[in-house]
Amino acid sequence: FRSQPGVIGDAESDAIKYARSKGTLVVFAAGNGNSDQQWFPAYMEECVAVAATDDDDKRASFSNYGAWVDIAAPGVNVLSTFVHPGGNAGQGYQRWSGTSFSCPTVSGMIAMCWSANKALSDVEVLNCLYSNARNIDDKNPSYAGKLGAGQLGGGDFLQCCAEGAPSPRPPSPWSPRACRRRPRRRSRPRRRSSRAASAK
Repeated sequence: FRSQPGVIGDAESDAIKYARSKGTLVVFAAGNGNSDQQWFPAYMEECVAVAATDDDDKRASFSNYGAWVDIAAPGVNVLSTFVHPGGNAGQGYQRWSGTSFSCPTVSGMIAMCWSANKALSDVEVLNCLYSNARNIDDKNPSYAGKLGAGQLGGGDFLQCCAEGAPSPRPPSPWSPRACRRRPRRRSRPRRRSSRAASAK
């Protein structure tokens, strides 16, 4: 899947909805368009949308933002492995920037959460994730309320997971955004057929 504004294929949408129906948390990069448009798949109610921040907790200049974003995580000059010879951070390593590097930070922490406490439901994991995020609106006054619950709070999040979620389970049906304090209404995306999606 790749993030793009305003459109999602039937096959991608169905796969995400199926995963959610089985209790899987689906995490997507918010996208790198420096935009508050509706970028899919992250914009879907079923997804956890992740924006990118720099080392000072400020929104990365490229990161998408908006009321549909759920949480933020570091995404500037992230150290990663590099399969080609060389690399700008030494042999076999490269520094990259993008919401695609913020996203796996969140998904990896969610995996660690379930490792710490396998009894947690998907809703309880999200309650821990959002309730322990660090509010960064003061560092991003032009984007207040548009970077989700705030910056991923790794240690506090995992402690919450190990000790059990602090909030009661919300009523069904629910979405990842329903666990946040500021749920938003969504407009429907323009969809492509599966044939068009596979041909692109």
